[in-house]
Amino acid sequence: EGRLTDVPLAELAVGDTIVVLPHEICPVDGTVVSGRGVMDESYLTGEPYRMRKAAGSTVFSGAINGESALEVRADRVGEDSRYAKIMQVLRESEQQRPRLRRLADTLGGLYTPLALALAVAAWWASGDAIRFLAVLVVATPCPLLIGIPVAIIGAVSLAAKRGIVIRDPAILERLDSCRTAIFDKTGTLTYGRPQLTDIVPLTDQPAAEVLALAASLEAYSKHPLAGAVLEAASDRGLTLFDVDSLAEEPGKGLVGRVLPPAAAAREVTITSRQKLSLVDPAGAERLPEQAGGLECVVVADGQAVGLLRFHDSPRLAGRPFVAHLAPAHGLSRVMLVSGDRESEVRWLAEIVGIDEVHAGIS
Repeated sequence: EGRLTDVPLAELAVGDTIVVLPHEICPVDGTVVSGRGVMDESYLTGEPYRMRKAAGSTVFSGAINGESALEVRADRVGEDSRYAKIMQVLRESEQQRPRLRRLADTLGGLYTPLALALAVAAWWASGDAIRFLAVLVVATPCPLLIGIPVAIIGAVSLAAKRGIVIRDPAILERLDSCRTAIFDKTGTLTYGRPQLTDIVPLTDQPAAEVLALAASLEAYSKHPLAGAVLEAASDRGLTLFDVDSLAEEPGKGLVGRVLPPAAAAREVTITSRQKLSLVDPAGAERLPEQAGGLECVVVADGQAVGLLRFHDSPRLAGRPFVAHLAPAHGLSRVMLVSGDRESEVRWLAEIVGIDEVHAGIS
């Protein structure tokens, strides 16, 4: 009806439009209908960055809005939202007790009456109440009941500080029997900070304009390459254009409507070499040969206008770490699994010393 109405969260339904005011927490997973701003999603990604939002951007429940009000269409509410699922995983994790802890609880239940019986016997034999307290203090089952949970909590906390998330603490009891290690590529064996190394214009459009179009869209993206594009645009002193619509379209990539100043709006798509034929069938013929590393294609108004090339440096400790797994931990199989192109994944595998490679995995 065009009026703002306060309603309980439980009454929200898919398709409802809500207004997320400045500094409020978004209560649903949804899509921005109107407005521009930023949201803090560090609770979800762990990265201390604010993500820019515009019409078409996806928002998640639990994200903290910035300085601007946003109208959001609810796509998932209640128990289906991202925040609710995270809380469900945490609750399930708390309920899953490792075998050693269950054993300690069982022994503690048997040990407690035994300790009380010994204390009473000492009191009866000596007639001294101090003996009762002394035996009870010495024979208390508290160290048995507390020691294992403290050790597990300490291990989980230490792992979290090193960037390892343990969903089920019971896995700690089975680590010594693990014989296979599976590594991701970006951010695990590489630094996760790809750098833009080359801009290849595919038309007479200048490289700076190609980069400005790409950066204007990537400012609203969570893709690992977005940071590299924005950093390159900032280093070159480029001004980003306004974006009035944005969407991640399956089979195409990042699609948006960019508004250059004093020029007509342009429909811009950022896609991969493999998906370019779905956006610009003739564009693939103008692409240069693959040169290794990561790539993405910038398409403007249905025509491929530029190819962006990136490189992500391997971690210096990657090869010695992989090499020590077999002799130190008895691992017999080490795999590198990534959604990136096979040539890029195999290049990294050779550097770090991994023989088994699975690329293009989504």
